[in-house]
Amino acid sequence: MVQRLLLFAALFTLLAGCRKDPSVPPVIVGEDAGEGWVRLNFVPEWEGQPFQAFTELQNISGYRVQVEKVQFHMSDLRLHGMAGSADAAEILFFDLIDGPMDTLLKVPAGSWSGLEFGLGVKDALNQTSPTLYPNGHPLSGSHGMHWPMLEGFGYIFTKFEGRHDTIPGSSGPFPEAFTIHTGNDTCYVQVGPLPMTTATIANGDTIEVNVKVAIDRFFYSAAGDTIDLATEYMSHGTNIPLSMKLARNTAAAFSID
Repeated sequence: MVQRLLLFAALFTLLAGCRKDPSVPPVIVGEDAGEGWVRLNFVPEWEGQPFQAFTELQNISGYRVQVEKVQFHMSDLRLHGMAGSADAAEILFFDLIDGPMDTLLKVPAGSWSGLEFGLGVKDALNQTSPTLYPNGHPLSGSHGMHWPMLEGFGYIFTKFEGRHDTIPGSSGPFPEAFTIHTGNDTCYVQVGPLPMTTATIANGDTIEVNVKVAIDRFFYSAAGDTIDLATEYMSHGTNIPLSMKLARNTAAAFSID
């Protein structure tokens, strides 16, 4: 009897030493933490003050100007952070002539410290027809941002229009119009990543990001691309040097508050 008990005890000890407990799943850093929202507020300014359309302003060249149209497309918006980047939107359209405009975008939860986008319509979408999109879509024909189909240029990336007066000391009605449009793949420019104060979005959270757009800078940039309205006042896609000036100036006009 004693021998049987000793044998049983030895067998139990052996089996206990060979037991495999169920493994605990490892915690994966950066695993899907859900989604949140970012509200991008695009705020037009003129020399650091709220932008006023259809009023007399003075540009970098000292000319009297009246801005009457500010419209542009953005492609492939991405948020950047220490852990990488995330897609926020494929294509957006903004019209800032009436003041600030916002858009609400769903993004992965996480900490974000930069914003990047293309100014214009990326090639894959630039070849599509506005008839494919419903009213209100960024590429819909309802925005009037497409070249005539026969010209084959695709979408207008940026429209910047108004009136101006280049005569020093003059007053009264503006005698001349400026109409500068960018388009074609040549005028597609990358913006950013624009640095911003790190914002952490938890699952279900919404954060606000103010993107300032310096409309006065559409006429010039630090790179020296000053648009002189005395001679440079019209481009409908064929005046590439002038369109490129506007594209570069506009790209440099964005900053995050």
